[in-house]
Amino acid sequence: MMKRVYDVAVIGAGPAGSSAAREAALLGLDVMLLDKEAMPRPKLCGGAVSKAALDSLGFGLPGSLADGECFGARVRFRDWSSETKAAKSVAVLVSREKFDHFLVQKAVEAGAEFAVGKAEDIRTGPRGLEIVTARELIPAKAAVIAQGASGRLIRKVRVPDGPATSGICIEHRFATAKPDRFADLKEIVDIQLGVAPFGYGWVFHHGTYCSVGVGMLRSAAEKPVDLFRSFCRLRGLLPPDSGIRGHLIPLGGVRRNLAADRLLLAGDSAGFVDAFYGEGIAYAVKSGRIAARVLASAIREGNLSRTRLSEYARICRAEFGLHLEYSLRLSEILHRAPWLFMRIFSRNPGVLDEYIKVPAGKKSYLAFIRWLLVAAPWLFAKGAVGRRGSARRT
Repeated sequence: MMKRVYDVAVIGAGPAGSSAAREAALLGLDVMLLDKEAMPRPKLCGGAVSKAALDSLGFGLPGSLADGECFGARVRFRDWSSETKAAKSVAVLVSREKFDHFLVQKAVEAGAEFAVGKAEDIRTGPRGLEIVTARELIPAKAAVIAQGASGRLIRKVRVPDGPATSGICIEHRFATAKPDRFADLKEIVDIQLGVAPFGYGWVFHHGTYCSVGVGMLRSAAEKPVDLFRSFCRLRGLLPPDSGIRGHLIPLGGVRRNLAADRLLLAGDSAGFVDAFYGEGIAYAVKSGRIAARVLASAIREGNLSRTRLSEYARICRAEFGLHLEYSLRLSEILHRAPWLFMRIFSRNPGVLDEYIKVPAGKKSYLAFIRWLLVAAPWLFAKGAVGRRGSARRT
């Protein structure tokens, strides 16, 4: 019996893959969603899902999945500190194993088929593509690769990122102690600059545990685990002997090839991550849904060539590509002169108030940069006569 040919095979069941699978199924396509692990499965991530990401899902998130809500941020560098807190939440904190499992369930509810298996290769077959796993060949007309930044199949479309265009994150979960030394972080995220080259350290409070980690540019990361251990000690935590995990993240805002014949990249595989504060879920969801729509149109037309699928890159750039490019520019300035940013932030709480509108989905990076340039003379004048310290805004 001839094996069923799927319209689309989606490789990787993170937010990008599940979003692509759900959207494609809703559009009437026959979809296979494939992941190397059964759900729920462990996933390294600070777990802050921005308001912009939530708005992109196309459905609501059950309250049971939220470990907590985030209303603002505390940003620190040496003895400078700035904090802002909005009236409405700008993100929710989730455990990624539960969040990703929920997204897979939504894809299956829409009509996608989910299977566990590691995609080892993609090759051209008599009816389109063949996804090669250890146990079988899965035929499909087209595929979305959403394996993350380190997936081997990315090479089918583009050159993998090098040390200058990708970062590394090291993270560990610390069970909440009694008394809770981070109780003041239950509604804000804590970001500390200067603890890693071209990166930062974080503490996100999830209620029963805290996600503690550091992220940095790979080209500047000589001993990332040592930097992580130093950050733990700085925050009064005993570095763990085991359970320290790390993964690669792409530097967003860099132009990359996103399409080949019958293939599209989505999420981290496509390089869609905010370079300024490291969020990728919003762009994973958006790119996955766009990939599905482009493939649905191309399948109807009977044209799955790279030229036809290049529409995907144009749509992504129009919707959020420039946003990521400006994020990269701002990130380069921040990490080359963190003292300058913190001098402005700590003495002008309104700056952080304006920035927090970006993850809330209320302001673009371009709009924030324009606001900053207009306000710069006043901000520098105020900073020159101010004092170091903590600025709070509620």
